[in-house]
Amino acid sequence: LDLVDSIGEYAFAYTAIEAFELPNSVDNITKTAFYGDKYLKSFTSKESNTNYKTINGCIYNKLGSNLVLVPAGIDGLEFSAELKTIDAFAFNGVTISSIAIPDTIETLEKDCLTGVIGLKELETPFIGDGNTNDYMHHLFGVTKTVKTEIVDEEEVRRVSFSAWIDTSPVFVLNNQPFTP
Repeated sequence: LDLVDSIGEYAFAYTAIEAFELPNSVDNITKTAFYGDKYLKSFTSKESNTNYKTINGCIYNKLGSNLVLVPAGIDGLEFSAELKTIDAFAFNGVTISSIAIPDTIETLEKDCLTGVIGLKELETPFIGDGNTNDYMHHLFGVTKTVKTEIVDEEEVRRVSFSAWIDTSPVFVLNNQPFTP
């Protein structure tokens, strides 16, 4: 795999692998490359990888600020201290019961939680000012940190996460929302 520069759609989907080391040559990983790999607990990479780094088993950009991909079978989730952005489909196919998004977050890309399985608790910092153009206000109806217990997973997927599908990313700069 040392000469591979891209890991394509469903390349390792539905396998029984438990760990995967990213080749240094990889500069593109599709969001479905490891889809359905419920036994995949962690990704690893070498320090010499110029495009990605792995932190706590997850794939991040080289700076550690963008969460690119979470392994589907991860046991417990600890985010990078440098986390600023969760990429689209980072949790696609991941089975996890609880996610606590840290206060360091600045951007939740559209579809960042689409495809998460078994989510029962989601804790997020409030992003925005609570006005009508603010997705946190619309989804959760609050203006402070949210801890939500999800009773009907299918209803949440239909109502809440489908709303994210049609929403542009929300950016925060100095605690103020803005549109790029």
